[in-house]
Amino acid sequence: MTYKLLCFLGITLLMFSCTTLKHNIVQEEGSEELILPQPLMVKSIDSLAPQNNLQTELVRTYQLNQRSYPYPHPQFYPITSPYQKIRNDSQGDGFFGASRGRRTHNGIDILVTPGSAVYCPIEGVMLRMAYPYGTARGNHQWEGCVIVGVGDYRGYEVKIFYMRPFVIGDYLFPGDILGIAQDISRKYSPAMMDHLHVEVRRNGVLIDPATLFELVE
Repeated sequence: MTYKLLCFLGITLLMFSCTTLKHNIVQEEGSEELILPQPLMVKSIDSLAPQNNLQTELVRTYQLNQRSYPYPHPQFYPITSPYQKIRNDSQGDGFFGASRGRRTHNGIDILVTPGSAVYCPIEGVMLRMAYPYGTARGNHQWEGCVIVGVGDYRGYEVKIFYMRPFVIGDYLFPGDILGIAQDISRKYSPAMMDHLHVEVRRNGVLIDPATLFELVE
């Protein structure tokens, strides 16, 4: 009787684990991203920050002095170059809210040169990898990352697709190198301009990243 009871409990636990893993799939840009179970973080994200010193204070002061008050959001630093431009080609419009068939665009597409450096736009922690098309059928090659804000950027979450991140789990300052840009046109068409897809959420709500980044026409 005891053996049968243990077998029953084991099967029940296995079925519960499979069901939980199944529900860890969430919608991403145009497809599904499989979010792998994250390690338990005993410390808060803020506790990962380095102690204040002259360098960190200069970085934060520089960030606050870049725009004149008032403005509703802290400044987001360039992720490619000072001259960031939104994609607009025969394959689609890269602006926030642009049509994507049955849905709308959740972010903006910033033009980039494949292989070039991608920089952190905020102070925070790179929480995890992000796979815009999931990991099946060879789609694992298309990568990205999720950064959660700290300090002046508390409550913000930045998601960047089509780049290969280097520093998962690290504490980052604006301007730190996150990784290198990928050539997403290889997946779709040479007519599509290579770009980074950027989403920003504030307290869990999507907002237009164009209101946060300095862009050129």
